[in-house]
Amino acid sequence: MLQFVDTSAFYAIEDTSDEDHKSAIDYREKIRYDESIYLITSSYIIDETLTLMKNRLGYDSAIKFGNKVKSSKTLKIIHITQELEEKGWELFVKYKDKEFSFTDCVSFVLMEKYNTTVAFAFDKHFEQYGFQKLP
Repeated sequence: MLQFVDTSAFYAIEDTSDEDHKSAIDYREKIRYDESIYLITSSYIIDETLTLMKNRLGYDSAIKFGNKVKSSKTLKIIHITQELEEKGWELFVKYKDKEFSFTDCVSFVLMEKYNTTVAFAFDKHFEQYGFQKLP
């Protein structure tokens, strides 16, 4: 099963004071050795997570996280193409009544492209768009 990993999950894992930290750690441990689960994320999510971590947890934490994900054997980082970005823009424009960020919209498009409906996330927007949010 393919699962998309969002900034909210990455951040909750790394920030011990985050309200979702325990749930994120527990879920990460649950899926860590499950060979039927494949994880993907996007270069936009990595960008967003690094920036958030640098601002809230400091430069060293952001660098440590970046090195960890870049060397991960269980996580594939998909680089956002112009086509995905344009489709994300179309969603961003279409859903003016929602609080979806542009990165959310690009993530939704990426998930649709890779035929996954499951996000490891704590962001309610994934459910609002129609995806399953775990844990």
